Amino acid sequence: MNSSIERKHYSLVIVFSIFIVAMASLVFTALFYDRNDNNKVLRYDFSVIENINPLLLEESDRVVDKTNANILLAEEIKRVYDIDVTYGEGTEYLSKSVEATPIYDESDINEILLQLIDCLEKYPNNIFKEIQIKGYDLEICIVNYFNNDNVALATRDSNNNFKIFLSNVKKDDKVVKSVHHEMYHILEYYIKLEFNLNDLYKDWNSYNPSGFSYENNISLLDNKYVYGMDSDTNAYFVSIYSKCSDKEDRAEVFADTMAANDKPNYYIINNDAIKNKMKLISYVINECFYSVNYGISIYWTRYL
Repeated sequence: MNSSIERKHYSLVIVFSIFIVAMASLVFTALFYDRNDNNKVLRYDFSVIENINPLLLEESDRVVDKTNANILLAEEIKRVYDIDVTYGEGTEYLSKSVEATPIYDESDINEILLQLIDCLEKYPNNIFKEIQIKGYDLEICIVNYFNNDNVALATRDSNNNFKIFLSNVKKDDKVVKSVHHEMYHILEYYIKLEFNLNDLYKDWNSYNPSGFSYENNISLLDNKYVYGMDSDTNAYFVSIYSKCSDKEDRAEVFADTMAANDKPNYYIINNDAIKNKMKLISYVINECFYSVNYGISIYWTRYL
C-alpha cells in the first residue's frame, strides 16, 4: 500500500518537474526570440552596399515609352533602399488623404523617379533598410500636385508607417531641398520612436538667440535672425520657416546642407550657430543609426 502511494507520488513529481522544465524552456525561448527580434538590426551586415544599376538609368533615358522603365526603376529603388514607390492607378485613396491628385503621365513619373534616385544616392543606402528592419514600413507616393501647393510631405500614421509624398514639379533647388526636408522628418520619426529624442537634442536651444521661442503661427514669423535676410553674424536660421518649431528648424538645416552645391557661407563667416546645429544633427543621426558607420563619407558632413 505505502509502496503504491510512493510510486504515485514519485510519478507526480516527475510529471511536475517535466512541466516546470518545459515551461521554463518556453519562457526562455520566447525571451530569446523577442530579444533577437528587438535587435535584428545588430545582425544585419551593413558593410554590404548596394547601388542603383546605371544600365537601368541609361535605358530609362533612351526609351520613349517610360511605362516599363518606371516599373524597373521603382523595383530598383526597392532592391537598393527597401523603399516602396507607388504612383498612378491604385494611389487615389492615398492621394486624397493628403489633398493631392494622382499622377498618371509616365514621362512625368519617370522624371520624378530619376530625381528621387539622385536624392537617395546622397544617403547611406542602408539607413532606410535599418528603419525597415526595426519594423517601420517606408513608402514614397508620387502625386501630381497638392491642392495647397505643397511640394512634398512626410506622414506617420497610427501604426507608425512612414510615407513621403512627392509632387510633380520640375527639378530645381527648392524641390531637392523639399525632398531632403521630408527625408529628415522620416529619420526623426524613427529616432523619436527608438530613442530619447529630447535628451539627444537637449542642447538644441543653446544655438538659438537668447530669449528666442519658436512660433507655430507662420503668419507671425519675420526674417530676423534668418541667414541672407539679417546680418551674417546674426544668423541662427536658414529660413523663416525654420522659426516655427525645433523639428522644422532641424529639417530645414539638414535639407539646406544636403541641397547645397557649394559650401554655404554660414559655415564660414557667421556666428557658427547654424554650423553647430548641423553638427548636433549629424551627431544624433550617428548615434541612432548603425548604417552611417559604413561607407567612405557621409554626405551631410562634407562641410563640417
